[in-house]
Amino acid sequence: IENGTYIAGAYNDYIVGNYGVTVINNGTFEGVYNCVNNFAGVTKIYGGTYTTAATDYTGEYESADLLAKSGLTVYGGTYSKPVEAAYCAEGLCPKDNGDGTWTVSVNDYWQEGDNYYIATAAGLKWFADNVNTMEFYVNAAANIFDNKTVYLAKNIDLAGAEWTPIGDYAFSRTIFRGVFDGQGYTISNFKITEASSHTDKASENPYGLFGNITGTIKNLNVKGAIISIPN
Repeated sequence: IENGTYIAGAYNDYIVGNYGVTVINNGTFEGVYNCVNNFAGVTKIYGGTYTTAATDYTGEYESADLLAKSGLTVYGGTYSKPVEAAYCAEGLCPKDNGDGTWTVSVNDYWQEGDNYYIATAAGLKWFADNVNTMEFYVNAAANIFDNKTVYLAKNIDLAGAEWTPIGDYAFSRTIFRGVFDGQGYTISNFKITEASSHTDKASENPYGLFGNITGTIKNLNVKGAIISIPN
């Protein structure tokens, strides 16, 4: 599809559904409950404008511009509702344009209300660095993630990097107090071979992907190695 306007009928909940391969480069799509429903086959979206009329749907599916069990990959376009991270092409994430529309772009992490989303190794490091900073302890301030939910939006491969645990200091000096929901994704390929830089109590500091926490970690797969931590 190179261009054109495609409007669903009054009771239709999709405009594009297929059993083959559909490539959308441009066009205007207006749906009732969904604009693009990839119920089979493969759909690749590189551009276009997508608007869904319904604000909610109490049936089997909620209202969304895009819907797919599998086979849908989004490289671009403008949408009236957020694009699910699972639909985004490798290296891309949903982006709020700030004007009531959404697109996809290269994002390491982003925030929606009280929720944070992490999609890359750089985003995970940003999260860890914010938890591990001593600023909040020294100034008796709340960490930005306290009582917030952090979602993992994609699988993250840390490429064998040395890892500092999230919450790397004993006695609550750095601590994660929120909820980390991995949504079934995996953080993999990291190692811990060095003691914490907080050397006064390095032997008492916790070691792992997460270290010192009072919050909740759920729905997360972890693959890494802890090797010969010195006292």
